Amino acid sequence: MPEKVTWKAPDGTTVHGQLFRPAGATGKRPAVVFVHGGPPRQMLLGFSSMRYYANAYALNQYLASRGFVVLSVNYRLGIGYG
Repeated sequence: MPEKVTWKAPDGTTVHGQLFRPAGATGKRPAVVFVHGGPPRQMLLGFSSMRYYANAYALNQYLASRGFVVLSVNYRLGIGYG
């Protein structure tokens, strides 16, 4: 299961993401940063009903199962959340 992560960007914007870790892994691991745009609700833990997000979630789970730590970042290229 991924962990919900949030942090403040230098401009004060809250960045939402998910952290996928390999089960039972210890020590240093290879990592992938997966960046996509979308509102925070699409970064909720679990599957989204939209095909793209469900597939992206499954890809991140697959990478974690292969030993990667995956940080999936929700970043909306300057559009903002309103």
